[in-house]
Amino acid sequence: MSFARMKLLGALHRAGPKIMSDLSEELGVTARNVTALVDALEEEKLVRRVPHSTDRRATLVELTTAGERYGRQMASGSQMNAIAELFRGLMPDEQKQLLALVAKLHGLLAARGFGGGPCQPDEE
Repeated sequence: MSFARMKLLGALHRAGPKIMSDLSEELGVTARNVTALVDALEEEKLVRRVPHSTDRRATLVELTTAGERYGRQMASGSQMNAIAELFRGLMPDEQKQLLALVAKLHGLLAARGFGGGPCQPDEE
């Protein structure tokens, strides 16, 4: 699942059904991108389009039961997939550099009384 799709599901999970233009604004993407995201999530049966109750021109996007379950999983701390998605944009050597820098910063903070102690990146 892409980070953009996860953000859309998260927005619906937090605030309930939304019209496409509100999703576009909240996610900071074009209307065309929201349509593509909703299309993909609808195909995966995670969201559905429903008529707006007071505006015949508008369509709401809401979570399905499966989408709600996925939203609960994301909210319960299983956001590691989102982080992994971000890391996929880095080359393996860049990932190692980033992890080494984070470990070094963590160690510096720990030496000054902030945090628990140095973390070490996994060795291959």
